Amino acid sequence: MTNHPNRSKAKRITWRRENGGSLTALLPNGQEWTFSRPGGGYVYCDFGSARNHGTLGKQICYGGGLRGSTISERSDAAFERAVKKWLADYRRDDPNFEWC
Repeated sequence: MTNHPNRSKAKRITWRRENGGSLTALLPNGQEWTFSRPGGGYVYCDFGSARNHGTLGKQICYGGGLRGSTISERSDAAFERAVKKWLADYRRDDPNFEWC
């Protein structure tokens, strides 16, 4: 085990599978981001309003952004890998992203 400050359990993201194939990231600061792919294609992220049904959120794109080449995944395994990769890229590239 490492003593790196960003590896503590308090800073880890936990994941929850939702009905309908969505995946929710439970962030250490209490936010919940729900990723979905309605119709089995393009991936959307609902930033913190998982309980507000009727909205898809924003399409996510390769490289951790919301503009550019949109992510589209058909299989469950590819969807999960793409979402986790996108969130890692987003965290790395956004200087204003705060955990707590």
